[in-house]
Amino acid sequence: MVRIDQYLSDLAAFRDDAHLAAWQSHSIEGHIWEAFTYLWRGEVTTLAGLYHKLEHRGNSQDEYKQALENLIKRGWVKEEAGEYRVTPPGQDVRQAVEEATDRYFYGAWSCFSKGEKEELQTLLNLLRDGLQPDT
Repeated sequence: MVRIDQYLSDLAAFRDDAHLAAWQSHSIEGHIWEAFTYLWRGEVTTLAGLYHKLEHRGNSQDEYKQALENLIKRGWVKEEAGEYRVTPPGQDVRQAVEEATDRYFYGAWSCFSKGEKEELQTLLNLLRDGLQPDT
């Protein structure tokens, strides 16, 4: 089980690296991208909510206010009456990054034949199902 946990952690880290590579071209700091992500997911809509959600990161509320201002200047976010929403151009940027992330992440398997990919999918499904707790 320890080995399986390590392999899954490695796979998650590889996906994180693919995502990092996908958004780096936007020349944006990590805490700003993370704030953008929380807005994009709809998990927060206010500065206070963003700060509360990310307080554990160690950034000040003023730093998150500046992050939101950065996103507004880019045209990715708009603010109305203290509520922040991702704009259509912001949605487009975020979607393009998600698509690039998938290309980078799944590109590692492009050398597999169709049959090998199907076999891998079957084996992964068996692993997933085998790891489910008994009900």
